[in-house]
Amino acid sequence: MTTVIFNDWLVKWDLELKQKIVLLADNCTAHTNSSLLKNTKVIFLPANTTSLIQPCDQGITIAFKAHYRREIRAGIIAELDDIQDQSEASAVAKKISLLDALQLVAMSWKRV
Repeated sequence: MTTVIFNDWLVKWDLELKQKIVLLADNCTAHTNSSLLKNTKVIFLPANTTSLIQPCDQGITIAFKAHYRREIRAGIIAELDDIQDQSEASAVAKKISLLDALQLVAMSWKRV
């Protein structure tokens, strides 16, 4: 993220808005407050607080990945138990479809 990209995006978004809003932004150096805004008030969070209040920094990502990996491993083990030949786990893992992966994502997210 750069200041130019952030400001361009913010100004364009501000023009699209039909009502006034407040945008909470972290203290990234690219985030600056543009005086061209008519519908958006930007409030910057205090320094070093984003890791304390952002959900993804509070372990949600770690928990989600742990659930997903647990489900993947359980599926591979169940598949290896069901087949008679001695397939390798990596070969079984490569057979996981996109639909299977999305179902695992949904299941893992519910557990978070």
